[in-house]
Amino acid sequence: MRPRWLRHRTRTSRRPWPPRVAPTEMTYQPGRRIRRRPRTTVALPGCATRRSGSAGRARSCSTPGAWARRPGRRRARPGGGRAVLVIALLVLAGGVIFARYVQMQLVQGREYERIAAGLHRDTLPLSGGRGRIYDRHGRLLTVNSSSCSLLVWPQQIRKLDDDDPLVASGDRKPRAERLAEVLARFGLADKDSLGRELARHNSMFCLRHGVDYLLADSLHAALVRNQLHDWTVIREEYRRSYPYGEAFANVIGYVQPMGRLTGRAGLEGQLDSLLAGRSGWLEVQKDRMGNPLPDPSYSRRDPTSGADVRLTLDADIQQAAYRVLERSVRAHAALRGSAVVLDARTGAVLALADYPGYDPERYAEVAMRLHRCAAVADEFEPGSSFKIVVAAAALESDCANEFVGRRYDVSAGHIQIGRYRIRDVHNNGVLDFDGLLVKSSNVGCALLSMELDAEHYYRTARALGFGYPVGLGLPGETGGSLDPPERLTTLRLANIAFGQGLTVNLVQLAAAYGCIAAGGAYHRPYLVESVLSGRDTSYRRRQDRGQAAVRRVLRPATVERLKTILARVVAEGTAHGARIEGVSVAGKTGTAQKVDPATRTYSSHRSRMTFAGFFPVEAPRYVVAVMIDEARIGRFASEVAAPAFGGIGTELVRIERARERMAAQTGMTDREGS
Repeated sequence: MRPRWLRHRTRTSRRPWPPRVAPTEMTYQPGRRIRRRPRTTVALPGCATRRSGSAGRARSCSTPGAWARRPGRRRARPGGGRAVLVIALLVLAGGVIFARYVQMQLVQGREYERIAAGLHRDTLPLSGGRGRIYDRHGRLLTVNSSSCSLLVWPQQIRKLDDDDPLVASGDRKPRAERLAEVLARFGLADKDSLGRELARHNSMFCLRHGVDYLLADSLHAALVRNQLHDWTVIREEYRRSYPYGEAFANVIGYVQPMGRLTGRAGLEGQLDSLLAGRSGWLEVQKDRMGNPLPDPSYSRRDPTSGADVRLTLDADIQQAAYRVLERSVRAHAALRGSAVVLDARTGAVLALADYPGYDPERYAEVAMRLHRCAAVADEFEPGSSFKIVVAAAALESDCANEFVGRRYDVSAGHIQIGRYRIRDVHNNGVLDFDGLLVKSSNVGCALLSMELDAEHYYRTARALGFGYPVGLGLPGETGGSLDPPERLTTLRLANIAFGQGLTVNLVQLAAAYGCIAAGGAYHRPYLVESVLSGRDTSYRRRQDRGQAAVRRVLRPATVERLKTILARVVAEGTAHGARIEGVSVAGKTGTAQKVDPATRTYSSHRSRMTFAGFFPVEAPRYVVAVMIDEARIGRFASEVAAPAFGGIGTELVRIERARERMAAQTGMTDREGS
């Protein structure tokens, strides 16, 4: 209901608000001034009228709606705010659409283009062949082959069998049983073995490797006929096999069998960038069924095979060293063993064997510690085989004549240094300089070390290759530990004199004896002979580090004296087991106690036994170093490591003579043919 003061207004009234009272009638009288009555202002309820300066009257109104209808204010249009909101929303939506358009065209355009092209095109990978590894005579140590593998999804098979009412009622054989029948016909699995394999896995797994291509094609057709192809996959795979197995596993290593062949250990892992090559690809068109249709107009990139690597290893010598190590470790109930064979003239590594080994095609079944090459990765205290370093330092010093002419009284069998006592195993009486090594006297070598300059000893040891890695290129190679001169106290130097208190690896020990065999010139051992690059098909021969001596360490007089001493060690001293029939041998034994982890002191029954030497003494051809770890049968290296050295040396002589006879027969045949 309208207020009373608005009832007089009609819908069509256009009179201004508030209503005004009609002016009073005016009468004209001559000589009288006309006066107009003032207009009457209507006071509204809730409003107060006041005068404020020249601005005239202003109302202060508390009545709802009164202020909105004051004179002089424009009336608000109905729905104006909603229109602005709608326009803003339309502008915002347009901006979002435009931004998405820019993103799809500029940012994600290539991705959508690839998706669109993938509907009718496909890219097939082209794998380049992995480079091969040869021994020094060109015999293959790795073989590449391609075959197929069978993958099965057991979880899906079990689920479908459980949900199938025909299987539950016995009207249909379970899928696992039907699969077993199909695989049994092809000689790939029987029912019992397949059941065990399926029970062990849930996700998809590889049931069989190395399936022949023709067999895989027939198998796929049989799986389709039996409606088993949805839960089985036949996939092409590339395999790498190792014909020499465990004998070369520690050096060659292995590759990951699934997918791209990737090296994981040994030279396969270390030289993977060379051996792997470069993969390629081929674009093909797809028909409506998804089958690839090659088109010569589509782009492609041809794969590049990896580089072939030729090693300095000799397959015959490597196998012989491995066999001898296996016999020695088993005969003495040892923990493990290692052997190194070097060419005394160049430093080339002819054999690098570890036992126990592992099958590189079944590497997952053995502990990871067996995957490394222990001859370069394991450090140990060399024992008495390190005494040649102290002897060489004495012979190379300015007081060499004094050391050689002196006699050393070790009849007491021990020597006291501070609160520590160094002992000999046997009472050796009074010894000359040569007798210190021939009888392997710890006390005598300790007395000799007390008169040596620590700086001179350290330089000699470093020059012989101790204290830093040799650089064969195998993973995990160590450099040993060698104390600097400032840390060499009298007690520490005396302890090092007989090979305790420092660590070496077996290749370092062999290289030091190779320096004596080569006339005092140090040849750094090397393993890679050459590389045949598969990328530019050019023969790239590696700089042969062993052909030229790295440095000269010992004088000729020192070398001849050490050769004589080491030959007497085998002929008269502690290394009778290292003798080789018909060949002169020089070398030195070493027995080093191991540290007991419980007491952190040297153990009385756990030790490493080494022997290092070369032959023939007159013109050395081979340098051999052997280490046997924790032999339970046999106490000293003369009983364990020296016979292993002799066995390897005998095999080397046999192989060399067999090759000479074969070469002679070949030469005679060639002359007869000509």
